[in-house]
Amino acid sequence: MSECRALTNLIGNGVATIAISRWEGEVTPEILRANLRHATASPAKRS
Repeated sequence: MSECRALTNLIGNGVATIAISRWEGEVTPEILRANLRHATASPAKRS
């Protein structure tokens, strides 16, 4: 039960972070798609 609450909290925090970032104009849908598409690349390769 505790793991389910933790997972739900983690997902909710992620969704809220993206929603607020979009609302504030800090991130665009194109940036989100690009970052999610290449999420498995190492940070050195993204630069």
